[in-house]
Amino acid sequence: MWGDTLPWEVRLSSTEEGYRMLCFVFLLCCSLQFFFSLFVFPLSITLISDKRFAISTLNKLSIKLISVLFDFIGVVGAIRELSNPANSLLQDPVYGFSVHSQFHFSIASGYFAWATLCTLLFGGRSILPLCHHFLCFIVYLITLRPFLHHTGNVFLLWHASTLVLDAHSVGKILGAPSSGANRTLRLLHPAIFFVVRIAIGLPLSVRFMIDMARLLWMGNAHSNAQVWFVIVVNVFMNVLNLAWLLNNRIYACSVTPAKGMNFFETTLKYKTSTSFNDLKKLGEERGRRKPKASKFLQASRVLLVLVVLVGGFFIVMGGGASNFVVDAPDINRYSDVLFGDEYREKSTVAARRAKSLVEELNGEFRNLTRTIEKNLNVSSPVFDVVISGGGFRGQYAGGVLSVLTLLEKQGVLRIERWAGTSIGACTAASFATGVDYEDFFRVPYAWQGVWQRSEFWKGGQVVREMMKHTLPGDEVHVELTEKLSISITVFDGLWPRNVLVNKFESKEELIEALVAGASIPLFTGHPFFGKWKGKVAMDGGVTLNTPTFKDARNAQLVINLGYVKYPIAHTFGPLDPNHERLAYEGQDDIIRLIKGQGNAKALRLLTANEEGKGGGGRGPRGERFQDVVTDLYRAIVHFIEFDLVPWGVYSFGFEVFLAIIVSTASLKYLGVYANLV
Repeated sequence: MWGDTLPWEVRLSSTEEGYRMLCFVFLLCCSLQFFFSLFVFPLSITLISDKRFAISTLNKLSIKLISVLFDFIGVVGAIRELSNPANSLLQDPVYGFSVHSQFHFSIASGYFAWATLCTLLFGGRSILPLCHHFLCFIVYLITLRPFLHHTGNVFLLWHASTLVLDAHSVGKILGAPSSGANRTLRLLHPAIFFVVRIAIGLPLSVRFMIDMARLLWMGNAHSNAQVWFVIVVNVFMNVLNLAWLLNNRIYACSVTPAKGMNFFETTLKYKTSTSFNDLKKLGEERGRRKPKASKFLQASRVLLVLVVLVGGFFIVMGGGASNFVVDAPDINRYSDVLFGDEYREKSTVAARRAKSLVEELNGEFRNLTRTIEKNLNVSSPVFDVVISGGGFRGQYAGGVLSVLTLLEKQGVLRIERWAGTSIGACTAASFATGVDYEDFFRVPYAWQGVWQRSEFWKGGQVVREMMKHTLPGDEVHVELTEKLSISITVFDGLWPRNVLVNKFESKEELIEALVAGASIPLFTGHPFFGKWKGKVAMDGGVTLNTPTFKDARNAQLVINLGYVKYPIAHTFGPLDPNHERLAYEGQDDIIRLIKGQGNAKALRLLTANEEGKGGGGRGPRGERFQDVVTDLYRAIVHFIEFDLVPWGVYSFGFEVFLAIIVSTASLKYLGVYANLV
């Protein structure tokens, strides 16, 4: 009965491909909704009918048609997998992998992400539909790992009732509520709702929860948090289905825009008929002025819609899905620029400048070691260097380190350990291995030879190529083990946490750690996220942008790139024609610090005891709780000092300040709170 694939099915063979399909479906749904609402339906209905519809009605029609399409794909896909499961699912129904389920679950997750957005923009005051759609999005997102590739199809089957409901809504909107087909659908819906969601869904849900409890009891769960989350959501969904049935609100399982004035009419200020010549202004002020909070909400909605539209247009209609997932641009150009003569003059000038400044220091001070100990107030000229993340501001750190490494070669000081995030980790790895800093100064120009604005999301392979050419020899990982710490954000399911990696089994593993720790979504991701030890990873700056050492062994020179004045466009893009100016600034600042002429904001010296307070051991429950509270306090103080103030106040301004607060509140401290459990 069933072939290898359904007509619409795309073969997805990995978790990463599932994530890409999810994003593609979300953007496709958003694009189709606005395209249908504002262009296709007004034009087509004008040509075939003389009926007049408000734009909010056309929007509702678009939402319902997209929902019908998803419901059909989801239900047919569920029936196909349940009736003819893959062999891998028969052997392991919980963690087995099926390309069919991977495709349909990625479609479901993308659809429910869009449904959540629609409910936020167009829904009424009830929060239950919003919770329903959002939780469905999270559950189907978790299944892509893979997880529940067999049982999850039972929940897709629930949408058979939603398919009938949405089809009935389409007929009602088009003016045929009493037609034979629509009356039949209206009568069928309660029966199908009861059969698939109550008669079939409830017993299977009980069996599912027993299986999940057994999985937890036997200790076979890959992630206890995921299993508990799915159990709780399953209970919530079944209670919701029963409540909808008993209260005669079974229509709420669908994406249903609120009646009356909605987002289109209140925000766009127009009411339209099906005729393009009959656009009527709605905007005559309706009595009283709207509260400021309402206006702010409308403005934020407009901004959100614009982001979705631009992203959808670029990816779905501009770049195209196949181009979007291409691994890398022509990478050969990178080495041509890095080792060629095109930009050698600029890098040579920066390198000679560092040597000249060090020679001046040697001429001015007889004993540079004692001068450093005195002016920097340290007992020994042994330092650890910490470099924050900061995009192409890393050239500033290169300027600082070009001076320090020359002094280290002279025996004036010693750098024992290195730590960094994103570009900071890449810079630390380069200088820790004694790479010629003249080559380092050419790195941004090598990026310019490869990177294109039209393919801005392909930076991950450029980072990999950069480190492959920069790190010398095949045994570099041995030299950097326990000498270099790399900050990476990894996800346990949807739970972000920071890991500091300082042990490397091979050069390839070292490079993968650097690439994972610098994975900025849609810039240096692949294309959204990186990967570390089989887990989804992203830029370490999300959870720890300035990874200072906590053991109080040495004084630490912290290079915080957030305090470097540099345009945001050049921070996250390599198009500055004069990157060497940042290197000059770094060289001048470190010379002033050594001379005792005051330190720049971007350079901060932490004494040996300044970051070592508070301990970190694990004791009995009470002590453990106290340690976690202490860790949380220190994490908040560290975040304010090293992230919020430099990036949100000094560097980019108030808007970024708010963005950092929001993102940190939602992500950063989840890993700290997890230790309380």
